[in-house]
Amino acid sequence: MRGGPLVLLIGLLAGCSAPISGAPVAVPAVANPLPSDGAPKVDRTVDPGRFLTNPCAMFTDAQRKTVGFGDGKPSTPENGAVCEWDGSAGGFAKVQFLTTNVRGLSAPYANRNAGGFAYFEPTLIHGQPGIFANPLDQRSMGECVVLIGLDDKLLLWLSVHQSPAKVGTKSPCDVAATVVGLALDTMLAG
Repeated sequence: MRGGPLVLLIGLLAGCSAPISGAPVAVPAVANPLPSDGAPKVDRTVDPGRFLTNPCAMFTDAQRKTVGFGDGKPSTPENGAVCEWDGSAGGFAKVQFLTTNVRGLSAPYANRNAGGFAYFEPTLIHGQPGIFANPLDQRSMGECVVLIGLDDKLLLWLSVHQSPAKVGTKSPCDVAATVVGLALDTMLAG
């Protein structure tokens, strides 16, 4: 199920609103403060730069070799560019910058408060706050999803699916943390 959990997660992060009828009323501009809903502040901004539109370039050849990735396959759904890498033994990983979510980590924290996740575990990877979270808990089958705050408005989403031979040998969330760490290293290097 390569697209299902991402679509469900994007839907949770997007929220919903209904139109209001009547005459417009002037309201003073008030910034929606971020972070909110218990989300941590992102103290160090990580600029995704060129990777925002080309996430397949995010890993160097050496990094891909370290984690067993082949060449990335890009796609561009409406909510941001995606890249998927197949592993040498049948696993795969997908990464996406969630450009349509402008609330950063505050969006998943709000959904956690509303009971929108099967698992939700705050983490810190290379100094960046994030969460291991997904509406479906498939960690026992080798899948883990991590969301990392690049600033208070932008998230990097990564899903790791271990190969059948690796399931149960190492936590998929540990693997996801390693892969996100490599992505952060590349983005910080420019």
